[in-house]
Amino acid sequence: MKIKPYRGSLCLYGMLFLASVIWISLSGGSLPYMTFYTVLCVPFVSVVYVGIVNLTIRFHQEMPSHKVTKGELSTYRVRVENVGFLPFVKINLLFETRLASLSGLSAEQEISLRPDDRWEQSTALICRYAGTYNIGVTAYQIEDCFHLFRVERPIPTPFRAIVRPRLPEEAGPLPELDAIRNLLEMQTSLTESTLGSDLREYRQGDSPRRIHWKNSARTQKLLTRLPEPKEMQLIQVVMIPLPQTQEFSDVIRRDRFLETAVSVAYDFCRQKKPAVFYDPKGRILRKTVDSYESFWEFYENLPDEIRGVEEMDDKAWQLWIEENCVKEGGVILLKESDDSEALLSVYTVY
Repeated sequence: MKIKPYRGSLCLYGMLFLASVIWISLSGGSLPYMTFYTVLCVPFVSVVYVGIVNLTIRFHQEMPSHKVTKGELSTYRVRVENVGFLPFVKINLLFETRLASLSGLSAEQEISLRPDDRWEQSTALICRYAGTYNIGVTAYQIEDCFHLFRVERPIPTPFRAIVRPRLPEEAGPLPELDAIRNLLEMQTSLTESTLGSDLREYRQGDSPRRIHWKNSARTQKLLTRLPEPKEMQLIQVVMIPLPQTQEFSDVIRRDRFLETAVSVAYDFCRQKKPAVFYDPKGRILRKTVDSYESFWEFYENLPDEIRGVEEMDDKAWQLWIEENCVKEGGVILLKESDDSEALLSVYTVY
């Protein structure tokens, strides 16, 4: 709770209080004392008024669904009610405008309500970032009846939206993915490959085990069997999110992290290569994306399910990966970071 005094009003009150004290000191009598006690009670009345308003104000916010998609238009409704017996002289509603844009509403909306009165507004809303965060009315300011001070408080029931990231076609391709795929395939090719049916002439340095002796005898020259490219047997993605707050920088960082995770899942799904996503948040959460149906399930639930994990150094993460991931191929690390170029990296499991 924040309290902001009005200096002009407080100076005027101080002058009235001082004048009433001088009056009773010089003359006495019932009227000066009545004036003195009236002036003395003004701050207490203001505090009681603000307390009653806090107890009798009601907020209601709604959207067709708590789950929305980044950049898509939604309908947002807000209602403020006065269920008490005192009028609300002046209340400022503070809206979240950095994370979501509201049509027809400013960041600070001033309203006044009579007893048993209500204020309603319906408007279009667009969430600008993926993740989970509070939107709509986040706080309100109450001005006391004598305009001495203003109290700002967060609303008791904020509206928390679950915002899905954009689909990969809309967000644009990730240039890092090509390099990641090439690195994984290169690591896979370092292992012993299966010999195929394609042949070429023997070259110095070829292993004798790769020579096709039957065809070499028939053609009277040494022929070597070429290895078949070995497919990546399993794609593993370890997601490492950081704890998130309502801070603007944290929301932007989580937005970049979620869009990258969805792009990685969609890219491998499109290539019909199954991928397993790990979310080490106290327990191991495995999500296997091997079809468009499983991709949509992953896409729908990712913003709500992802949680921050405690910070660990590279050695601790290496130990965690070796204990929990399949011991073959490579592992993609998707680490939430302020640096957009440090999101994706490859760790080799031997």
